[in-house]
Amino acid sequence: MATVSEAVRTAARQFSDAGLASPLNDARWLMAYALAGEGNADSPRTPAGLTEVFAASGDPEPVIFAEWVARRARREPLQHIVGAAPFFGYDLYSDSRGFIPRPETELLTEYALGRIRAWLERAAAEPNLRPADGVVRVVDLCAGPGTIGLALAAQLAEFLRGQATSSPADYRWLRTIEVTGIELDPAAVELGQENLTYFRRAGLLGEQLDVRLVEGDVRDLGLLDDLGLAGRAQLVVANPPYVPSGSRTDVETGADPAIAVFSGDDGLELMPHVATAIVRAAAPGAQVAVEHDDATGDQTREILIAAGLSDVEKKQDFADRDRFVVGRAAPRQASQ
Repeated sequence: MATVSEAVRTAARQFSDAGLASPLNDARWLMAYALAGEGNADSPRTPAGLTEVFAASGDPEPVIFAEWVARRARREPLQHIVGAAPFFGYDLYSDSRGFIPRPETELLTEYALGRIRAWLERAAAEPNLRPADGVVRVVDLCAGPGTIGLALAAQLAEFLRGQATSSPADYRWLRTIEVTGIELDPAAVELGQENLTYFRRAGLLGEQLDVRLVEGDVRDLGLLDDLGLAGRAQLVVANPPYVPSGSRTDVETGADPAIAVFSGDDGLELMPHVATAIVRAAAPGAQVAVEHDDATGDQTREILIAAGLSDVEKKQDFADRDRFVVGRAAPRQASQ
């Protein structure tokens, strides 16, 4: 039987022969998960650390590794093979029911987190900003398996824990932060519920976070009213399907549910509905962030402006390509 280091080198050669873009990284990624063991039903797999992988380099390769290598050589996504996907420092369940999280979406999540944290800090000092019921609301449209919403919720729970230690008096007004994900695909909602259950079980959400994933269509504006969200969200994010339906995609993207990827001939079929839903959900002055195809930044910006959002700007990804658009809802009008 090959050692861990020998198995990684052999796998990298197989992946190179199969035409994979990053053969050595893929081999190391799979080995890190293989060395971590089988995991359990209560949480997604987590990879072994670099130190553990290095220390095991002379050990026999894990039994599961050869099977995983064969699957990856057939271009099955890494995340589906191990059943898990890292995102924003958290581990999520991943399989064919839901869109695989992309690193680019972490940029949108980081931006959105910064905006809502800044708003909370302002509200702590400015009582006129605070919702009358003490509930701060975040809406995640086209939520998929809950990727963005859950990461934001866990980060906000951590933020509140820090504030409880450093300045508890400033946040006595805050009763709950409510994060609502809305997703059309019932299979993705099912996967998202599994992720939500894991986050709760792992203690990542805390007592002041109320998270829900709802099956619904962003084109149904009555849904926002039914959920008590119309005009009440301080932050609205969206990662809708945005790839033109005729586009060629790689095999890995083809493993994602088509409903989560494609949106008409130009990739913008759903975007006006998303923009309308954003405006419908947003409280006065709410912050907004929407991911889009790298070729449709200008069009997405124009759609959001036409819907009534202001200060709309394009933001770029790691490769300096247009990747998401940000803006805000109109502020509350001063009373006459």
